[in-house]
Amino acid sequence: MEIENESTTSQSVTFPDGCVVLIRAYDGGTKPVWDMGHTVACTQALVQVSLAPGESEEFHTGLVSAATILGDSLPNGEYRITAYLRPGQMVELDAGMADLAVPGTIFSSWGGSLFPISETPVRPSRPIPPPLTLNYYTLFCAS
Repeated sequence: MEIENESTTSQSVTFPDGCVVLIRAYDGGTKPVWDMGHTVACTQALVQVSLAPGESEEFHTGLVSAATILGDSLPNGEYRITAYLRPGQMVELDAGMADLAVPGTIFSSWGGSLFPISETPVRPSRPIPPPLTLNYYTLFCAS
C-alpha cells in the first residue's frame, strides 16, 4: 500500500505498532471473517512516517496463504480481501476478490505407502500478492 502527501506542507502520521498494513477477509457480509490483526505479533514500537509535499512511501504485508486465512473453520470459497491502516482512525481499502481454497487429497494405503486415489477436489489458491500496490491511499488532503 502506498501513502502520499498531496498537501503543500510536510506532514507526519504515527502508526500504533510495527504492523502498518494489515489484511482482512470477508465472506460476503459486512463483518470480517478473518483479520490479520488478530493473528500476528507486531512490534510495539510506534512507526512515525514524515512526508514532504508530493513524497510517498510504500508499506507491505508479506505473503498470506489461503491456509492461514481459512484455518480449520472457514470453507473454501470466494472472499473479499481488504488492506487496512490504523493511523488514529482506521482506513480500509478493497484489494479485490480471491478464490481461497486449501486443497485436500484423499489417500489410500497400499504396501505401506500413501498415494492419492483421486484428484484434489478443489483447485489450489495462489497466495495474496504481498505488496498491495494496486491499492492507493492518499493519506493527506491538499491544503
